[in-house]
Amino acid sequence: MYKIKTIFIIVLSLFIIQSVIADDTVKPLDFNSTYQAGVRLGSWVNGGDIPPAILVDTSGLEYFRSSISDASFYIEGYFAYKLYPAVFTEISFGMVNRGTVEIFQGQTYDLGNLLIYPILLQLKYYPLASTKSKLQPFIGGGGGLYFGRRSIQLTTDYYASYYGSQGESKTDFNYTLSGGFDWALNDKFSIEFHGRYLPIEFSNELLMIKDYKATTITVGFKYRYNKKKK
Repeated sequence: MYKIKTIFIIVLSLFIIQSVIADDTVKPLDFNSTYQAGVRLGSWVNGGDIPPAILVDTSGLEYFRSSISDASFYIEGYFAYKLYPAVFTEISFGMVNRGTVEIFQGQTYDLGNLLIYPILLQLKYYPLASTKSKLQPFIGGGGGLYFGRRSIQLTTDYYASYYGSQGESKTDFNYTLSGGFDWALNDKFSIEFHGRYLPIEFSNELLMIKDYKATTITVGFKYRYNKKKK
């Protein structure tokens, strides 16, 4: 899985770089707009542990079942503000559904999902921002909150709605590292290719594991703009 994704990103990157170099008719773009806003879509690739698929009690009865994926669909929205000509600060909110979880407790049955929400603040540096090139690589780093939750969509517990049961949840404050490049379509819109490392390690177990580290590989659509002068 990792090799296939890496080869895909390399081939796609080479194609884009070749297209940019070959296009001599495009006017250089002012990349340094004050604000950036956009959305990223792609893959969440697990690098940590996986909750057990099935657990049984001492009597041989099944009480836990999960179907957790190593690779899942990931979505992230973000907003960035320019601090310096080549430096932006970015806040992002992401979400991934890792798969389904079923828990049997006596006569009670819970069906839900394992959800992870990264809420991150980071700095991004564009080393070629002053060149006004269509192709703008970047590196980034920062940190924030990782919130993991076992949600409950269906339960046979009659009283669950009264005491607001939403399953168990855990949080981790940790760093993040990222890199990629923007490809400007015009003076307002860009396509972004983005990779991020997420070293998620909960202090207590969520679904019997603590290590939820992952890598995200995404393609984003970005709008760059300045506030209108009055």
